[in-house]
Amino acid sequence: MLPVCARFAGKIKTRMAGIRNAKLLLFGAVTCICVMTGCAKPKSEPVLAEDVMDFNKLFAQNCAGCHGENGRGAAMHQLNDPVYLAIVPRKVLHDIIANGRPGTLMPAFSREKAGPLTPRQIDALVDGIERNWAKTPPVDKASLPPYAARHSGDPARGLAVFNKACALCHGEHGSAGSIRDPSFLSLISDQDLRTIVIIGRQNLGMPDWRSPLHGLGRPMTDQEITDVVAYLSSLRPVLGESTQSAQIQNGERDHISKGDEKTGRGSAPTEKSKTIR
Repeated sequence: MLPVCARFAGKIKTRMAGIRNAKLLLFGAVTCICVMTGCAKPKSEPVLAEDVMDFNKLFAQNCAGCHGENGRGAAMHQLNDPVYLAIVPRKVLHDIIANGRPGTLMPAFSREKAGPLTPRQIDALVDGIERNWAKTPPVDKASLPPYAARHSGDPARGLAVFNKACALCHGEHGSAGSIRDPSFLSLISDQDLRTIVIIGRQNLGMPDWRSPLHGLGRPMTDQEITDVVAYLSSLRPVLGESTQSAQIQNGERDHISKGDEKTGRGSAPTEKSKTIR
């Protein structure tokens, strides 16, 4: 038999080995949990909205809802269009994004106008649009109509051009529906009308100003485009016109309803009230 001290020492050695094994198992388990839950890696700092400078992210978050993914195929005209980017000046593009289009559905995006974007982010959007989509236009730049009208338009001449070049699709019985609808014209600016006439709406099957479908038999001239826009603009209802008319009519009715207290009859309608009715 082993001496008592030797047996006691053996038991202690065995017990210590068990403790070491238990510690190793515990350490291994904790390590696995940390790896699985991600605590082994330091968490990245959240990126502030004002620090996002990636063009694709900025466009997806702020522009794609109206102008379509990759700048194509949405309600508004395409930004991913080489003809559009060949005619629109960079400064104008920047100003549209920053300040919007008053009187239209295009809002301002600059922080100065209560929008979400910083000046650097607007620059990043303009840079990205031009870098990714401003390809060589399908025609010589010299033959492109200017982005903005150079002269005033004539609505009467515009009607004549509209009937030849546009009415086939956009007349009262046109396949694309009437573009002369007052509600539509109230939501779009003259410049947007001009832009659409020039570049078309390829995603909707609308050709540009060079279309062989035009009854003119040739591309529209700059002045013809200006005249068509002037004609369509003349159909746009004046803001507040209906409200003013209603107020006048209400005023006339109030005056007539008071009448002559002695006879109990209203006063005779004036020439103005006859015209309104």
